Formats: sequence, C-alpha cells, structure tokens
Amino acid sequence: MSNSRAAWKTIRKLQDAGLLKRVMPEKDITSKPLNGVSTFVPSINKLTIHYDPPSISSGGPSLGMVSFLKLHLATLARQRPYVEICVQPRRAQPPALIATYANGHVKQIETPRMSSGDIVKQFNFLCDTNAGEQVKVKRGQPVKKVLGKMSDRVEGVWDPFTAKQTFKP
Repeated sequence: MSNSRAAWKTIRKLQDAGLLKRVMPEKDITSKPLNGVSTFVPSINKLTIHYDPPSISSGGPSLGMVSFLKLHLATLARQRPYVEICVQPRRAQPPALIATYANGHVKQIETPRMSSGDIVKQFNFLCDTNAGEQVKVKRGQPVKKVLGKMSDRVEGVWDPFTAKQTFKP
C-alpha cells in the first residue's frame, strides 16, 4: 500500500509541475486481452453424458449416473460455464462420460455401477486435465521436454542482440 501511495504522490507532483504528459500518456493504457492472449482458454469443449434410464424399482448399471444427474450435475455445470454439457439417454448401453477437447481428442470413461461420488471424481478429472491425460510434473522440471537433437545443438541460444549480426538482409 505504501508503494502505491508514494507512486500517486509522485504523479501528483508531476501533474502540478506540468511534466506528467511527458512521463505518462493522457489516456489510461491498460493491457487488454486480444485473440486469446492472457485469457483462460480451457482444453475441454464438450462433455456428453450417456445413461440408460432405469425402469421403476430396478437397479441397473445407470443407477449411480441417475443419482449423479439429480444431485450433482447442476452445481458442477454452474462451476464450469465454459463446458458444453449434453445429457443423452440411450437404451441397453453402459453409462459413459465422453469429453471432447479443443485439440480434437475424445476421451470416453464408462461408469457402470459407479456411485455418484465416483462419477463426480471422473467428471472433475475430465474437466481439469488436458485431453484426459494426467500429467505429473515434478518440481523444478520443465513441463515440455526437449525432443530430438535440439538438446545437442552446436550453435548457441538465439539472442536478439546477436540476431542482427546473423540475419542481415
């Protein structure tokens, strides 16, 4: 807080001296996200829920899925408004969660005879992972490993100061 107050005091002094226009522009320049830069872009686009509607007073493999739809689906959909959720009943098929990701991958998890709590865990797994693959990152390691011969390069790392010497028109 004290740093921001000191900055505002300095700006006030510059305004009084008439030097503010040289230091700061008149318009408020704020960074605005353009074309997906610096915005949250989820990897999942669509989640389809297939279930077999059970007949009255019978169990069946979709009993956990039906209780999941009644108890948890509305709250989970509110938590993730960026996911398109489709619920499709289908006869004589096991219940399944099918996730479609932005990179084109489709991940299907069949959930026969699972409890609604287990289905919530699978739902969260599909929504929170990248293409349905859980990637374990150890602390201090890069997320993407260098593939091929890029790690055994002869030339050095590209530098903007030496690039003018290297790439002359």
